[in-house]
Amino acid sequence: MRYRKRISFAIIVPLLLIITLETVNLIFYNNVMSMSLPVAVIISTVIGIRNAKKMSLYIYIASIVLISIAVYLVLPGFTVAESEKNIQKELSEVVTLELLKNTPIYTEEFDVITPKWFYTYRVTESNDIEYILIFNPKTGEFLKRS
Repeated sequence: MRYRKRISFAIIVPLLLIITLETVNLIFYNNVMSMSLPVAVIISTVIGIRNAKKMSLYIYIASIVLISIAVYLVLPGFTVAESEKNIQKELSEVVTLELLKNTPIYTEEFDVITPKWFYTYRVTESNDIEYILIFNPKTGEFLKRS
């Protein structure tokens, strides 16, 4: 019976955590959050808990802390709503912001923490000038493209 509980724990808990993270990533961050580090940490800690000879409260607390740190490290600095507020604050003449598909950013560096996608907006100003704006969700910097 104890073995069956560990198997269900090893399957259900990681799936729930990963589905929750993916849902938060989709709703608040428009899928720009890098998910490789949290998924690797979740799977590693579940394997460690599953194979532990003696279960203690410290193992569970350490697992929760590790997973929390991994998620915190990959969270972008700005959600989609915060980026829109930041753009409207910086550019006072913006009338409409239309969220487009995210723009992939190519780098040769291996970095599992920094997002590889930027938010992309179609901006219309009060004088009917329209352009594309690329917003970095980690730093809050943006780039105008005509």
